[in-house]
Amino acid sequence: MTQTADWLDDFFRSYYKFRPVNATFVGMHKYDNLLPSFTEENVRIYFSDMKRLLEESSKAEPTNRMESIDLELASNFLKLQLSELEGRHFHRGNPATYSSESIFGLISLCLREFAPKTERMNSMIRRMKQIPSLLVAGEQNIRSAPREWTNEAIRQCDGGIIFLSTGVRILLSEWDVPAPHDYLEQSEVALRAFREYREYLSEELLHQHVEGYSTGSGFFDELVQKGHMLSEMDADKISSFANERLQEKKNELRKETSKIRPDGDWNALIAELSKKHPAVDGILTSCQSYWEDCRRTVIDNELVDWPDYSLIYRFIPAYLREAAPYLYFLFYRSPAPLDNLKVNEYLLTPIAPSLPEPELEQKLRAVNYSVIKHNHVVHHGALGHHIQNYYAYRGKSRIGTISGVDCASRIAMFCGGTMAEGWATYSTTLMDEVGFNTQDEHIAELHSQLRLISRSVVDSNLHSGRFSFEDAVNFYVNEVGMTPKAALNEVVKNSAFPCTGSMYLLGLDGIVTLRREIARNEGSNFNIKRFHNSLLSFGSVPVSVIKQEMMSG
Repeated sequence: MTQTADWLDDFFRSYYKFRPVNATFVGMHKYDNLLPSFTEENVRIYFSDMKRLLEESSKAEPTNRMESIDLELASNFLKLQLSELEGRHFHRGNPATYSSESIFGLISLCLREFAPKTERMNSMIRRMKQIPSLLVAGEQNIRSAPREWTNEAIRQCDGGIIFLSTGVRILLSEWDVPAPHDYLEQSEVALRAFREYREYLSEELLHQHVEGYSTGSGFFDELVQKGHMLSEMDADKISSFANERLQEKKNELRKETSKIRPDGDWNALIAELSKKHPAVDGILTSCQSYWEDCRRTVIDNELVDWPDYSLIYRFIPAYLREAAPYLYFLFYRSPAPLDNLKVNEYLLTPIAPSLPEPELEQKLRAVNYSVIKHNHVVHHGALGHHIQNYYAYRGKSRIGTISGVDCASRIAMFCGGTMAEGWATYSTTLMDEVGFNTQDEHIAELHSQLRLISRSVVDSNLHSGRFSFEDAVNFYVNEVGMTPKAALNEVVKNSAFPCTGSMYLLGLDGIVTLRREIARNEGSNFNIKRFHNSLLSFGSVPVSVIKQEMMSG
């Protein structure tokens, strides 16, 4: 028999080797000079290696309960990845797979000071050299694709072109890199590759449009049961459950809004909230101030042990500002657990005060105080993702340490989703519960829950074939009040990453249910801080697994 710890070592070696950009985001820098390869030969090697690991997993012998959980999660991950490789939803059918790995292979080396600048720039040069072959593989592998996935890949190419044509020059100047002409020469090679890939996408692939947005209920159910570890759930049950919750939330929204506005129009109330925003020069200080308010409120209400894990709000660096709007650029990106850097940054889009007044006001409304409070602070930068990441990186599970890390276009391992997104969603409801919000902000929080619940409706119905792409867009517009553009962008993500939109509701419901059951069992001995500390200690593993462990413990 093989020791599970040894098998997990082998699993992680394989994971990082075949996913080098993920490895950089996690903080495993052995592969910083590589990009993934999706040539037929390499995919065959990749497939064979995962099959080997899966076969050997049956011989692994856990020495404790957490090893047993990690073994099951890793084995299920392999099964899901094997299904992905055989299907047409990712490297065989989505051209954005190639553009996102190419550009974030470079950006991942810029964002954190994990090594000297010259060392990171040398890794960037090596990755630039591999971009042409990666993008050519995309052209060879994908001869037809859903239109909006192709449009997304074109958009990412535009971001890559901007970064390689202007951003790299700014970066070299800011970093004061010696012999910058060597880097610029190689960036021109990568730039040409992006331009050629974009030309293929726009001139050929867009004309080979196919309907392939749905992954099918079979794979969707496999993701629910092997990824989220919800053996009794499937697309039909999630759809029914989410629709029921959606109606409940709408009724709650009407009832709560009517206490403020007799007409119950929550959209009008939220529109009024958008008018309350900081000035351009007050955005960062407002974020930092609300972060401190959140920390004090959590400590005063004894909700969780708040660690020494600070966050600094800054604007996106100059070398990324022009490219960022075209990319999957996250304001808050999970710190790399294996780097353990002291400074963590939250990068916001700067707003030029010289903009015409109508445009300036529109952009400022997008960072109003309510959005700062709920989204930029509680959900992402404070109690939500940031604090959960701290605990995950020091948690009991080796899988849970890395699974929730943000990578090029999705988290490192699918199984981390219900805890990562469930906790972040729960955190905003928890802060609302303890009075962190004004009465109007309470309505905004309820509307945010409505939007997140709607993702499960779209996710389950789109991938089971009950919704077309257009149906999904119309659902967001009509039921949630999204603009058509925002709805389109949301459905692109929902379609490209099946069962991801359901993470929020499934995770939130699992945490709320677990808290209720433990509180009922413990009665007057229930302590919410102890509950939250225990919940977070497992890391980013499925909430269903945590529930089983906490209820049996």
